[in-house]
Amino acid sequence: MIFYWVLFLIPSFFSFIGQARVSRNKNGFHSNTLDVLWVLILLLLTFIIGLRVEVGGDWFAYIRMFNMVVSLDHSQSFGSFPILAGDPGFLLINWLSHRLELGIYGVNFICGFIFSTGLILFCRSLPRPFLALAVAVPYMIIVVGMGYTRQALALGLVMIALVAISRDKKFLFLFWVLCAVPFHKSAIIMIPIAALATSKNRVQSIFLTAIIISIAYFNFLADPFEELYRNYILAQDAQSQGALIRVLMNIMPSLIYLIWPHRFKLQDTEHGVWKIMAYISIGLLLMLIIFPDISTAIDRVALYMLPIQLVIFSHLPEIFGNTKAISKIITFLILFYYSIVLFIWLNFAIHAGGWLPYRNLFFDF
Repeated sequence: MIFYWVLFLIPSFFSFIGQARVSRNKNGFHSNTLDVLWVLILLLLTFIIGLRVEVGGDWFAYIRMFNMVVSLDHSQSFGSFPILAGDPGFLLINWLSHRLELGIYGVNFICGFIFSTGLILFCRSLPRPFLALAVAVPYMIIVVGMGYTRQALALGLVMIALVAISRDKKFLFLFWVLCAVPFHKSAIIMIPIAALATSKNRVQSIFLTAIIISIAYFNFLADPFEELYRNYILAQDAQSQGALIRVLMNIMPSLIYLIWPHRFKLQDTEHGVWKIMAYISIGLLLMLIIFPDISTAIDRVALYMLPIQLVIFSHLPEIFGNTKAISKIITFLILFYYSIVLFIWLNFAIHAGGWLPYRNLFFDF
């Protein structure tokens, strides 16, 4: 358990002693170029996530998936394994790791590297990158990064896409989202979000979004979505434990943004994206209250809303802090809040035992 606290306290320390960065260009964007320190952080996160041993609630489920790929021969089609056929990109990673004789650790290392890269680039695009990183530790890194391997990879690519859209690079955003879809089909929900947020013609945006989703659906998502519907919607036992708490975590930053949007120094495109994501976060809470039987599906969608926590809390110390002292107090309160989140999860979460103790190929903690 102490390992996770160290993982949280290191970025917390740097975020508390540091200050907000000054924009480095005329457009007001923060440079997300990685210096030596951030490259080391990227490698450390990849090492922690990629070389873990029996850590994560779905560890043995992913072992079974890997064994399915190992047993695959030339006479069989990917369709023989519907749970894998739905995410061909992830199947490819498993196959490649098997061919290279790297086992499940090769799979986790590749996925961990892509997730960590997306997270680091996203944090570096914010005014307080270390604070954003500390905010990400309790749930995004520990639970998602070390538990939901496929969706963690997709989330990493989505965060790269969000950095692109924040710089008004719409086609690059679309490229990274489409790269994420083969690894976890749920990533496709980001396309209409960007379309609605960046276009002034909402009717045209909805029309184009419908065409894109229809093409993607009928070409390679139809069967997987039917499987998703059976597994998440029809199966009432498939309820995600703790979904309410995780959805609620997105509500506070969403409300802060919707109440005081004018205080955030963001570009028009960024305002549009985070406004849509804030409304979706609130909508997911209402859906969870009305339709509790589909909590797992709601929980999976809510994962893509997690970056709103990093964005809002990274800006918060300067938005309401008129002095350095007040900014420090706000930073401390944010870190204290997430320390409570980490404490509650480690000690009271039903499935926390799947993460305890942390073990690695090179050491036990």
